[in-house]
Amino acid sequence: MYNNMASQVLITGCSKGFGKEIALYLARDSLRRFKVHATMRNKKTRQDELKTEAGDRLDDTLFIRELDITKQETIDKTIKEIIDNEGKIDVLGKRSILDPYVCFLFVFVCLFVCCCCCCCWWFFLSFLITGPFNFLC
Repeated sequence: MYNNMASQVLITGCSKGFGKEIALYLARDSLRRFKVHATMRNKKTRQDELKTEAGDRLDDTLFIRELDITKQETIDKTIKEIIDNEGKIDVLGKRSILDPYVCFLFVFVCLFVCCCCCCCWWFFLSFLITGPFNFLC
């Protein structure tokens, strides 16, 4: 039985690495709490591995979509498709485009210069928790 109250999750960068692993992890949830929309830049050439690993969850709790974050038309098209079909997007998972060490250095300098800045502390803590992969709810 499918959970109609499933959270709609859009994840970018799912052709390999963290994006692919998180998409598969959420799609394999035994309670089917998530409908994962896994996106990648070039779906035609990169989707085979994800399809194989998804198995019976493909087109059930895992949907592969093409999205290039550098092209606004693909962003608009993907979001429109999900909203039209599902009515909402609950969670956006995105791969950080900044090197984690650069982020760490930036935050360290900010903390050193203004150690009482709440924004810097929040950013620092969120970086330590999420690393180079960030979720926006």
